[in-house]
Amino acid sequence: MIEIAAHHGELPAFVRLIGFAIVLVVLWLRSRDGRRKRRLLYERLAGRLGGRYTPATVFTDHELHFSILDRPSHLVVRRGRQPSASLGIVLPRDPGGWIRICRSKLPEILGVLLHGPRFRTGDPRFDQDYRIQGHPPSLAGRIFSPQRRQEAMNAVRRLHLRSGFTLEVRSDLLELRIQETIEDPRVALDLVRTGEDFLRFLFDLDADPGIEWGECREHLSGRCPICTTVLREPLVRCERCRSPHHQECWEYLGRCATYGCDPKSGQRVA
Repeated sequence: MIEIAAHHGELPAFVRLIGFAIVLVVLWLRSRDGRRKRRLLYERLAGRLGGRYTPATVFTDHELHFSILDRPSHLVVRRGRQPSASLGIVLPRDPGGWIRICRSKLPEILGVLLHGPRFRTGDPRFDQDYRIQGHPPSLAGRIFSPQRRQEAMNAVRRLHLRSGFTLEVRSDLLELRIQETIEDPRVALDLVRTGEDFLRFLFDLDADPGIEWGECREHLSGRCPICTTVLREPLVRCERCRSPHHQECWEYLGRCATYGCDPKSGQRVA
């Protein structure tokens, strides 16, 4: 029978069935490995933020719960055909209005019809790249006041490479959204950092001592450029730029995280 089927250019049914089963097993193993890596990523990220991680189910997305400036916060990560990540921070009180900041894509007339007149910071490049709308205008004016305008623009630009970035302030919630999933912990940390900045801008709060941000330095009292926490042994140092990283962070990312440095293998700091 096998010879007859081969003569007609067809494989026996049981051979096709075995091949199909092998493909399914390979796909399942790859999917399981991907889920394990994502779970490890989100668990480590939740630990860095001093919070907890809730794995995704058939009906729910990945969720991280933590605090920013003592305010309940949550990061929801969605995968699939329409990936997204959303950071929500519960506000301590009504800010007295609403604000929406996004990349400037709509024609001016359509943007005004949909969201109302836009607020301009006075920086031509920023106003060209981003659309700021809200009510009352004094709320946006307070955030982008001359004293802190550059700091506020830098906080927004921190996420300029992220697809579909939107920041919204409502009566009880500050929300930052991007239209991509979280594969790199630095993306999540950038969301958190920008969220913390705007929470301070809105309510003139002091920086959270539990989440400290800073550049990595060339000594062991600096911070890891991946997770931004204080360096501690065991460490890995990039062979090219000599920047130290946590060994755990290096093994996860697989390369140097210093901006402008080529991905090279690292060496353990003696």
